[in-house]
Amino acid sequence: MIYRFLFISLLILSLVLTHRYSQDSHAKQITIISQQAAAIAGTLATPIVTPGTCRIVDKLNENEDQLKAIELKVGKEDIEYSENRIAFADGKITVLEKKQKDPEKEIALKVLHTDTCQTEIIVITKRGDALIAPQGWEIEPVVRSNGIRWNYWNTEYTIKKPTSTIVLKNKYPNITDKTVTETIKEKNGKKRKVKRVERTVEFIIYAPYSQSVHTADVVARGREYIQNLVQEALDDLRAKKVMSRAYPDKLVADVPVFSATFFERLPIIEHADMTEFTLEPQRTTERVLAIIGLNGIDDTNVAFAYTGNSAGANGLLQFTDNGKPGKPGTYTSVSLKYPKAKLNPDFAEGARDHVNAMKAAVLLHDLNLEYLIKKYGKNIATDPRLEEYLAALYNASPASVTKSLTASLAAQANEWTDKLLRETKGYIAKLRYLQNTRP
Repeated sequence: MIYRFLFISLLILSLVLTHRYSQDSHAKQITIISQQAAAIAGTLATPIVTPGTCRIVDKLNENEDQLKAIELKVGKEDIEYSENRIAFADGKITVLEKKQKDPEKEIALKVLHTDTCQTEIIVITKRGDALIAPQGWEIEPVVRSNGIRWNYWNTEYTIKKPTSTIVLKNKYPNITDKTVTETIKEKNGKKRKVKRVERTVEFIIYAPYSQSVHTADVVARGREYIQNLVQEALDDLRAKKVMSRAYPDKLVADVPVFSATFFERLPIIEHADMTEFTLEPQRTTERVLAIIGLNGIDDTNVAFAYTGNSAGANGLLQFTDNGKPGKPGTYTSVSLKYPKAKLNPDFAEGARDHVNAMKAAVLLHDLNLEYLIKKYGKNIATDPRLEEYLAALYNASPASVTKSLTASLAAQANEWTDKLLRETKGYIAKLRYLQNTRP
C-alpha cells in the first residue's frame, strides 16, 4: 500500500506540473489526461488477492438467508461529521470539506475467512464517522483517493483482525427523510397544516467493492454481464419493432452506424470517478466492472441500481428526468417518442431496471443522432468521432455540445472539445481511454 500511495503522490505532482507550465489551458486538457492514462495503463498492476482455493463468486450467496433475516437497529438522532473530497481538474487539486450527518446504525457484514473458505455474518456499528466492530475484530473503512471514506452500501472495508478475512456483502440500512404536509384538527375545531419529517429505512444487500475482491474472474464476469445486457436490450427493441428516428427505414436496433461497444462503455464511463480515473485509469475502470460482476450472481443485478447524484441521475446508466411543466425530462421524452419500446413509465423503477435503462440509452443515442443529422447533415453519421459526439450529448445538453462542435468544424480544428463543460471533457477522456484499451 505504501508503494501505491507514493506512486499516486508522484503522479499527482507530475500532473500538476504538466498543467501549470502548459500554455494551452483548456485545449489540451483531455489530451494530457488521456496521455497520462495511456502511459500508466500498461505498467500499473491490478491489485488482485486470490483467497486460497476459494472463488469469490462461489461464496457470495452463501448464508444469504441469514443475512436477509438479521435485524439491525437504527438510531433516531443524527450525528454530524465531515469528510474531505479531493478533485483534480484543470491542473489543480482541490480539497473540499463535505459535511454529512446520519443516525447511528448497525450494518451486517458477510465475511469470508480465506484460509478456511468459511463465511460468517457479523454486525458492526457506524456512529458518525467511527466504526465500532465486535470484540476480537479490527475493521476500517478505506479512504479512497478521491477522499470518500463512507459510501453507504458500497463502502470499502479492510479487515485487519482476524487476518485472512475479507468482506463479501453487507446489509445496509438506507435512510430517506421526506418532508410531508398533513392537516391536523385543533381542540377549537379549526384545521391547520403542519410539516413533519417522515423517515423511512430500506435495507439494501450489496457486495461492496474492495481491493480484496478485485479478481480477474470478477472483472470478467462484469464485462460479460454488460455485453449480455446490451444484447438483451437490442433484442427486445428488435422484437418490439421499434423504428429509428435517425434512420426511419431501419429498426433502432439495426442502425448501421451504432456499435454494441457504444453502449457497453456507457456504464463504465458513468461510474468511473474522474479523480480516481486520472490517477489510476485501469484500476478505476476495472473497479466498475468488478462491482457489476459482484452484484450479478442471481437474476436481479443491483449494481449501481440505487446510485443517484445531486443532478437527479439514477441507476446503472445514470438517466435523468428533471422535467418542467410542459417540458418533459429526458427519460419521459424518450418514452414518449418511442412508445413501441414500452419503457417503464415509473422513472425510479425504470432507471433501476438494467435492461429497461439500457433500452432507454439506445433510444437516446438514436434521438441524439437524429439531432446531429438535422443540424449537420447526413455525413456527420460517418464521422469517425461520432461516438464522442453521442457520448457528449448523453452527458450534457445539446446546446453546450453543439457550441463546441460547431466552433471546431468552422475552424477545421483537430480537437473539437475546447468549449465543452469540464464534466463533459472528463467524460470524453474516459471514452478515449476505453476506445484505446480493453479494461
